[in-house]
Amino acid sequence: MLEMPEHLRSPAYDNPEHIEALRRAYERFPAIGGRDSR
Repeated sequence: MLEMPEHLRSPAYDNPEHIEALRRAYERFPAIGGRDSR
């Protein structure tokens, strides 16, 4: 599971659909997730 910023750790984001949407957004914009930012 990807590490989410502290401000995203809330019950509202425990919904799997939200998690999936966030995961796709992070993969689409690597700079946000820091995954490919090196």
